Amino acid sequence: MRWGMFMANVISKLFLVVVVLLCTAFTSFAEDKPVTVTSYEKAATWMKENNKWGQEAGIVKAFNQDLEQAKKKKKTTWEIGWGLTKSKNAYFLQLTADEFTVTEISPEEAAKRGIREMRKELVFY
Repeated sequence: MRWGMFMANVISKLFLVVVVLLCTAFTSFAEDKPVTVTSYEKAATWMKENNKWGQEAGIVKAFNQDLEQAKKKKKTTWEIGWGLTKSKNAYFLQLTADEFTVTEISPEEAAKRGIREMRKELVFY
């Protein structure tokens, strides 16, 4: 009889320890998980902040529509003419589900690529 009570006591304590450990692990996992901004959000923010007409401009709305289509593709690129940006530089933007990159293009490179001043070229892959 004593052996049975001893084992029941041990098992109940082990069960309690396992429950506490699991709760701690799940709580710390939830707290440690970084808040991430998606590549799509980064792209949308870049266009809002870098177009020359402001956050509510037509180019921002058109770019956001491009982003909705881009979510269905593996990769999307844009060539942005220098006449569309605050900095007056041309840019090559590349977007995947995991990454958004911005490359400034020199006037010489823009001329070689045929990038026009007031044009946004979009390519889906």
